[in-house]
Amino acid sequence: MIGIYILNGNFPLGTCHDLAEAQARFVADNDISTVVLVSRWSLYTKGTYGREGDVFLLNDQPARQSGGRAAGRPIFAKALERTVSHYRDLGVRVIILEQVPQLLITPDEEIFAAMMLRGDSSAARQTLAEAGVPVAWHEDLQSFAREQFDKLEALDGVEVVSVSDAFRDGDMYRWFIDGRSAYSDLDHVSAYGARLLQSRMSEILSGK
Repeated sequence: MIGIYILNGNFPLGTCHDLAEAQARFVADNDISTVVLVSRWSLYTKGTYGREGDVFLLNDQPARQSGGRAAGRPIFAKALERTVSHYRDLGVRVIILEQVPQLLITPDEEIFAAMMLRGDSSAARQTLAEAGVPVAWHEDLQSFAREQFDKLEALDGVEVVSVSDAFRDGDMYRWFIDGRSAYSDLDHVSAYGARLLQSRMSEILSGK
């Protein structure tokens, strides 16, 4: 997002700010027609399941802020609106992609635990097939970001899309699908997971 600084993140303060500025210049200079905004949005607005934490805090100045994640939420909202407005003013189609469901435990940890506890491959596979995240938990984690998306979706040239249904099984989101892991860690899909989303993403990008 344009004009935002990430504190206690993976990179030095200002890195993401400068990257977003460079991306905006690239779009303007190269006649780009579509921009997709994708992120682990909840990382900056809600933290993780049952725990907000003190990392990945936001500020609109290159300085620390003492208000924590609560103080970062209005900054997030303004930055998202600013970013969308910037691209709309360029005549660019803006797609906001909601994050995929975030897992509770990484796939490799779950696979190891299942094999060690069960000792039987079929039983272990059944355990993995039943692993997942309740839909309600994901909805709560997404709640603040979704409120902001809903405000922007009414604008011409802005689309908010979700691909989470590819992982939904009743009231759960699963990561172990047809005997394979659709995730590589807590919030990134694997190559197999990407293939599950391929047709939907093609429809999105083609405007269908």
